[in-house]
Amino acid sequence: MSLAAGRAGVSALFDAIIFFLLVSAACAALFHSASINTGVGRSPVDMGRLVSDTMACALDATVGPVDYVAGGDTLRFSGNALGAIGESLRVQSSFNDWNTTGLEDSVRGVLAILVERPYHFLLAGELHGKPASIFISDAPGMLGGMSAGRWSCSVPLDVGGMEGELTLYMWR
Repeated sequence: MSLAAGRAGVSALFDAIIFFLLVSAACAALFHSASINTGVGRSPVDMGRLVSDTMACALDATVGPVDYVAGGDTLRFSGNALGAIGESLRVQSSFNDWNTTGLEDSVRGVLAILVERPYHFLLAGELHGKPASIFISDAPGMLGGMSAGRWSCSVPLDVGGMEGELTLYMWR
């Protein structure tokens, strides 16, 4: 083997190592960017703030007009999502004949906009001492699908003098 052929081989090996390092750096940058965008690496405190901020924005969002049934009468609701949740729970606790699907779907629509993939959500609420409860999720059957890594935010609920609690769960 000549000296020129030996240098060409070393140069090709050096070029291959440099190419490998550049590809590795590009992959690392891509994975880092993806982890930032999906929340991987966020601290539990940051995720707690995210859930709290999502809850505040969702409850203040305007919904309606939405039709629902209370005591056999079709009624119309316009207001914020917290009011829609309160009205759904009030109707459930006060009437035998009710259908509040429209109210719950309007709140689900707000949360679906605020909670982006890969996260999932469940909004659960109940009135203390009353049979009224609400479960709003981004997909049917998600209640059992919450992973161990979930975050939540709870707020007290007052519906016409009846007290309760509203909790937003988010998980990946």
